Amino acid sequence: MEQSERKVNPACLERHYLALTVDDVYDAAKLIGVEVEKLIDCHGKESAEGLVPKIVKVLELLESFAARNNTPEKELLRAFETLQVQQQRKKTAKEAEDRAGRSEIRVRRAF
Repeated sequence: MEQSERKVNPACLERHYLALTVDDVYDAAKLIGVEVEKLIDCHGKESAEGLVPKIVKVLELLESFAARNNTPEKELLRAFETLQVQQQRKKTAKEAEDRAGRSEIRVRRAF
């Protein structure tokens, strides 16, 4: 799949810097681009003229950092982070399910 066809992952902005990938930087760039376009639409091109080159430079630096960030140790860290996120989601879903079950029991007892 071509880079432009890939779906943007908003979680890219929540990653630990050691788990950051080049794709995360590209996703962040797309998200930032959408916001800059909104700024331009509302306030004109001049409102972003000084900001855009600075954003581009920072994203280029971040891309360079992320490209060096792909060692086997970093891959393990990313896998561990992904596992932690999945476990947290399961835990949150289970807690929500448990709360819903307790609420249902209380409602039954009330009647």
